[in-house]
Amino acid sequence: MFSGGFSFPHPVLGLGDDISGAFNCSMDIERDANQRAIRFHNIKFEITNDYINTIIQDGEAGILMKVYCSSTFKTWTFLNPKDYFLINENDLYNKVEISVFVVTKTQIEQYSDNSFNKQFDGFTFGLNAKEVLAVTGNITMKIEKVDEKLGLGNIFKFFSHSSDKPLQFTYHQNKIHIMYPVDINGEHPPNALFKTSPWTAYNMFIVPALSGAFDFVEEAREEAEGYEWYAVILDLLPEDQWQRDSFVNAQLILKKGIPVLNSYNELTQ
Repeated sequence: MFSGGFSFPHPVLGLGDDISGAFNCSMDIERDANQRAIRFHNIKFEITNDYINTIIQDGEAGILMKVYCSSTFKTWTFLNPKDYFLINENDLYNKVEISVFVVTKTQIEQYSDNSFNKQFDGFTFGLNAKEVLAVTGNITMKIEKVDEKLGLGNIFKFFSHSSDKPLQFTYHQNKIHIMYPVDINGEHPPNALFKTSPWTAYNMFIVPALSGAFDFVEEAREEAEGYEWYAVILDLLPEDQWQRDSFVNAQLILKKGIPVLNSYNELTQ
């Protein structure tokens, strides 16, 4: 049953008990490395209502697929998809939600059938093109993506502010924003530190930023799951390896020794 909060002035298959039968869809997804895309394939539709099937076979209706990615806020629609369709992998992160509809392609002057709920007895509906005849429930699919551009270093954006403001972090976007103070001469500390003492810079900027990210997930998981930085963190440190302490998790992500000791060795050599 479709639960998207829609209502229609005519009977729709899959909406409550408007029409007897069911409308289901299934598919598989995989990464197409050659085309740098996510391939949606092995698409199968099942409509257990002869009347709706006949309308489709007569060319009066088709199957419309709507794909929405909450991480990138992008939407795609495909009418009568065949064996597969592709979406650029850079446009998809974390997960997609797919809704499938049967929609009219032409006018249907006499829309009526004995498979309709008895409350519609005696009614005949006239439909225009692009009217919905059937709906599926939302299908949520995780995007298994391997993309070398989405490493830890690519989920941060640095911004400078005045020297009287402390280091700050924000998480309400795809990148974690790090706002740092410039010194009295207008120099930017991250630039020098990442060049001369990268482990010290890691401890000063990255560890606290990641610690705050884990806290943010704890406080607002549903929102966090829509951001690119969350998908990268989850890939680098699966949730079953998370500790109770967010600061500990921030140090574990790199998996190349203990950051504070690496910084100590860096400064004492």
